[in-house]
Formats: sequence, C-alpha cells, structure tokens
Amino acid sequence: MTIVPPSLNSSPTYLSPWLDGIAEADWHGIDPDRAVDTEWNFRGRVQGGVQRSKRLDLASAGKHLALLVGLKPAVDPNEMDIWVQIYPTTGSDRLPYNLQLSVLDEACETVMQAIARETKNIQLEFSGQLGERFSIRVALEDFSLTEAFVI
Repeated sequence: MTIVPPSLNSSPTYLSPWLDGIAEADWHGIDPDRAVDTEWNFRGRVQGGVQRSKRLDLASAGKHLALLVGLKPAVDPNEMDIWVQIYPTTGSDRLPYNLQLSVLDEACETVMQAIARETKNIQLEFSGQLGERFSIRVALEDFSLTEAFVI
C-alpha cells in the first residue's frame, strides 16, 4: 500500500476555532437526531465541546464513509481532548473489512491505529497541546486518504 502523507500544498484544519463556531465549509455540524441513528454515542462529551463531520469518498474502493472529529478543552487549559470516529454512510451498516483508521504525529509516524473487522464504526481518543499538529489517515486496500489538523 502506498501511504500518502498530508499534502504540503493543502492547508490543515484548525480545530480550536471550532469551539467558537468557526469551521471550514467541508466540515459540517452534527444533527442530534442523526447522531442517534448512526450510533455517535460519545457519552455526553459534546457538552463544553464540539464535533463535526466530513464525508470521505474512497471512490477507488467504492466506499462512502464519514469522518467525525470532536474536541473539548481538557483539565489543563493548554490541552484539548479529541475523539475521532469513522463510520459508513450509504449502502452498509458495517465498515469495510480491514479499513484502517490511524492517528499520525507531525513526522507522519503512526501513534494510534484501529482496524475494522465486523464493526459499525471505529473510534480513537487522545489529548494534545494547543498548536500541536497531527493527521488522521483512513486506508483501505491500496487507497489512503490523509487529513491534517492543528489543535
């Protein structure tokens, strides 16, 4: 598999402004009714935080997924608690077998990873410092898509 790091020409998504209601056009708010239907259960974590979703088309693999990213201030005022979830949007209630969801550090090294087997979604949780950069990679077979973020 060819792993493609975030493009140096593409701008990262800045997460901290989400807390003030500022987000890029391709990141959408979450409809609470839809959240129940797709099992976005973050045990009340949205209170004091925010979560947004983005459609991902793994066209070469014929799959349509959604990436959900949420954050809220941590106990330390210089940190954020972050959660990431991937789930299918159409045609199936399960993720493709062997779909990988990874968190990469600034050097594009994998620091967390989960692989779908017979699952409805995958979720990863972590904390990071304000200004810290990371990426989320979604990979299936020979296809890989990477989104860059700044906390």
